[in-house]
Amino acid sequence: MFRATGDSEGVYGWMAVNYLLGKLGKSLEQTVAMMDMGGGSMQMAYAVPATVAADAPMGYVRPVTYADHTYNLYVKSYPGALLLLVSPLPLFERTLNAYS
Repeated sequence: MFRATGDSEGVYGWMAVNYLLGKLGKSLEQTVAMMDMGGGSMQMAYAVPATVAADAPMGYVRPVTYADHTYNLYVKSYPGALLLLVSPLPLFERTLNAYS
């Protein structure tokens, strides 16, 4: 069984979105960013120019090659991010019900 890390999910998500939109293999400026919110985590990924990639914190940019194009993907995963957003909901609902 293969278990993808959050960063891998971001890379695969970016590739899938850009492939489906016909953007893979085109210039950096023609690609689109991707944000995945599901389960308990959130991932975002987008292609950046080489100059930006060089200044990015270590581990944030992953080179991805498709056909003859190499993209520098800025990828960030936020594990547990959605759990933090959802956890206050029961309290919020109780508060709303108190005023109903």
